[in-house]
Amino acid sequence: MVPLFGTDGIRGYAGRDFFSRPSLINFAEAFALFMHERFPENNGIIIIADTRISGEWIKSCLSTVFLMRGIPLYDAGVLPTPAAQTLLEQLPQCSAVLIISASHNPADDNGIKIVLKTGKMTTKDESALEQKFFSKQSLPDTIRFAHLKKMEDAELIYQATVLSAFQKTDFTGVTVALDCAHGATYRVAPALFSALGANVILCNANPDGTNINKSCGSQAPSDLQETVLKYQASIGFAFDGDGDRVIAVTRKGIVKDGDDLLVLLSQHPCYRSEQTIVGTQMSNVGCEHFFTEQKKTFMRADVGDKYVAQAMEKNQALLGGEPVGHIILADLLKSGDGIRAALRVLEQVIASNNWDLETFTKYPQAQASIVVDRRFDLTKEPYSTLLQEAELLTKGGRILVRYSGTEPLLRIMAESSDLQQAHQTVDFLKTSFTKLFSSHSGVSLS
Repeated sequence: MVPLFGTDGIRGYAGRDFFSRPSLINFAEAFALFMHERFPENNGIIIIADTRISGEWIKSCLSTVFLMRGIPLYDAGVLPTPAAQTLLEQLPQCSAVLIISASHNPADDNGIKIVLKTGKMTTKDESALEQKFFSKQSLPDTIRFAHLKKMEDAELIYQATVLSAFQKTDFTGVTVALDCAHGATYRVAPALFSALGANVILCNANPDGTNINKSCGSQAPSDLQETVLKYQASIGFAFDGDGDRVIAVTRKGIVKDGDDLLVLLSQHPCYRSEQTIVGTQMSNVGCEHFFTEQKKTFMRADVGDKYVAQAMEKNQALLGGEPVGHIILADLLKSGDGIRAALRVLEQVIASNNWDLETFTKYPQAQASIVVDRRFDLTKEPYSTLLQEAELLTKGGRILVRYSGTEPLLRIMAESSDLQQAHQTVDFLKTSFTKLFSSHSGVSLS
């Protein structure tokens, strides 16, 4: 049985497999039962979505079941994923938010993330829901209709909550370029920066349902680089489709990733005294060296913002994140919010006059991915020996080979003091795994 949940909810191709109509209805039945059991009193659900054209259809499939099973629904429309916890705090009659989004994935994909009033779904919660889904459990076959309400003020509620933490912030005179990835931040991000006095220049903020993340946003910031240089912006920020990631671009057009932002934020007054910073297995070793020199502890969690959040909670840390741009500021929110992180970064840049976002010396890093249709145990032969050989090729560097938690991919990373050596190591691994997997029908070569 293949688990439904990856590292960040459920993902798939809209209209197929899990995201087919019968499967979505089955999921809604299982989740309705889960809600009645877990939250018998206040079992209302808030639904938010990004800008994908399939979002409304998925919402309608789920809503049909929820409303007939007595689950009140509150439709908050298009909002960034980080708005979920804020809305739950505003509606005590609700105990869950369903987020219809595939984050940074292409427009043809979609996904479901779930936030409970207790926080993100735990592994135990996910297992309980999966068991109901696969066994096709549902509530007794009785009809008990509930209300569907539009939350017309949901966007304003989120904006007000964000601004409440930045009451003394003033960005007057600063020109900020924002790449919204044609996604969920396309209205709220410019509104928030403008409210704090910034002159905002937008790119990729015209969603049509099919262009989300298309050669833009945090994964492809070339448009943002061009915009910053063309309009001589002071700084630029790029979000992903659902707004929980952010990367930055300097006034000179240089991209700064999540590791850079962690270092910058560690010097912010809110986090300067923090002794433990949480990154991931993908964090650059140069970032780790920086914090070691600062006499701080740098912890590496598993890849995925939920693992970063778990490590932060365990160690009572306020600052953590991933190179891809999931930045968690636990004093503001227990999960990543690209907009909040960008606002904090800009505060620090202004205070330190560090407009080139100078941080640390990176070790060269090379990456590649292989599309897989099966997942083999990489700790077993012949894969374990292959990994040992590759480690030696880095000449004192390191490798990380892992399956993606959100896509059917094997991700390969090599880090070395020499960029050419890193690329050669990645090429070696990619070629070797492709041959091994294809011989076992484990890789798609298309």
